[in-house]
Amino acid sequence: MKKRLCTFLMVFVLLVSCALPAMAAPAYDPNKSISLTIQALWEKAPLENAQVTLHRVADITETSPWITFTLSGAFEDYPVELKDLDNDGWKAAASTLATYATKDKIEPTAQAVVDKDGNAVFHNLTAGLYLVQMVPFTDEVGYSYKATPVLMELPEFDDTTDTWNYTATARLKLEKVVPQTELTVQKVWNNGSTTQPKSIKVALLCDGVEKEVVELNSSNNWRHTFKNLDATKTWTVVEVEVPHGYTVTYTTKGTVITITNTGKPSETPEPPTPPTATPPGGLIPQTGVLWWPVPVMALAGLILFVLGWHLRWGKRNDR
Repeated sequence: MKKRLCTFLMVFVLLVSCALPAMAAPAYDPNKSISLTIQALWEKAPLENAQVTLHRVADITETSPWITFTLSGAFEDYPVELKDLDNDGWKAAASTLATYATKDKIEPTAQAVVDKDGNAVFHNLTAGLYLVQMVPFTDEVGYSYKATPVLMELPEFDDTTDTWNYTATARLKLEKVVPQTELTVQKVWNNGSTTQPKSIKVALLCDGVEKEVVELNSSNNWRHTFKNLDATKTWTVVEVEVPHGYTVTYTTKGTVITITNTGKPSETPEPPTPPTATPPGGLIPQTGVLWWPVPVMALAGLILFVLGWHLRWGKRNDR
């Protein structure tokens, strides 16, 4: 019996010692220089002279028990959520922050030109969450390209090795631009416990400049199509004023932009859980591995074992 108890204790200690280092990402060095290389290639051909921009949108506020971000600087007051995001949530957050950066003409934190090898290289960056974009680009043949906006943490955490990468590399997701002659906007409500407004206003932007404002409500099914647009311009939409108590996300599919307002719950929220997925394209805010249940379960098992052993031993003594 003593041998069995010792074996169990050894297993318990081993589980705890293995789990504790992985409960959180190690602290990064805030004084260490960070560099980033962004690749802009279309079917292996570099988009030479294309311009890539970085906006530092958030601080890294926690690395334990997982990495979390808080909007900062020019982006601090935007109603955009960065917690509990899955893969689609990260894409929507990037698209939404890109919309605000365009609308409010926020100057990039850094910008670089793609070289002959297809690389835009950035040096001396500070730690934080960055919005990575490429200015719409037309090559010598006349084809136009755009990149999907993405969010990337710097330095980049590798949860397979529990280390921070201070010389990150990532590749943009590119697509050929389909000339826009019309654009549809639709509103989706995800209310939570918040009362839904009866209408909202949406502004049409041409190369970041407001051109028209329309009202969406139940009478037009919260949907409107802008027609006869100049195909040589870049068109998008933005909600004029996000209703109080809501956050907003923008997602684009073809020529349809969906604006989703999500009501914030009025009750005290449950503690957040780590994201279940990461954004596409290799630009990934990583999370630490959550191991805290392991020592808890092991301790519970040890208590049950000792209790059972004690009861069994007591019965033997009563004989």
